[in-house]
Amino acid sequence: MTLPVALDPLPTSVAFGKVVGRIIYLVADTPGDTDVLPEARPAAGKVTFTPRDVVNRTSGPPAIVLVSRASALLDSHGSLVDAEGRPGIWLAVGVYLVSFSIAGVGTPVIPDFEITVTTEHTGQAPLDLARAAPPW
Repeated sequence: MTLPVALDPLPTSVAFGKVVGRIIYLVADTPGDTDVLPEARPAAGKVTFTPRDVVNRTSGPPAIVLVSRASALLDSHGSLVDAEGRPGIWLAVGVYLVSFSIAGVGTPVIPDFEITVTTEHTGQAPLDLARAAPPW
């Protein structure tokens, strides 16, 4: 029998910020509603966050911290959710390249861009990808 690997607690000097976002399609009006305006449909797919700096050092108890690429899925509303289905994703503080893989779209329609996640991006004031994206 294989025993589960115990996870060590993270050093307290490793800081995090929260990222949220929503991606929708705008589609022409359908007979399913009473107005004449286009409608929003949630996008499906995933968003990947690739850290610019993958190696950091901690203060306090010394450790070398390797920061891996992280992905978040889009839920049934087109909103970013973590691996356990919770809204948004927590990332280590730093700069990330954000890339998109949207289902049903052959070519990436959202260009990659960089974000800077800080400790100011809290659960109450997260970094919103729609606001952080550059103008296209």
